[in-house]
Amino acid sequence: MRRADPEEVRRLRMMADYLFGEGTGERLFPDGIAVVESRGRIRQVWMEGEPVCAVRASDGHIILNRRGALALLGALPAPRL
Repeated sequence: MRRADPEEVRRLRMMADYLFGEGTGERLFPDGIAVVESRGRIRQVWMEGEPVCAVRASDGHIILNRRGALALLGALPAPRL
């Protein structure tokens, strides 16, 4: 595990904004996150010793863990009924 460089953080934020909506990338991936790589690609993202998400190898989509889901829940507005 190593600290993510600024370009990796930017790419992760772009992916999150695309998948979950504008502004979610900043909430999910603040500065100071750590990444686990396999074969030169990011596979897991960690923050403060807890996993935030995994990046699926087949298509690069973000699979949220509990911490990531809670961060996303706080970033999105409540649904309107």
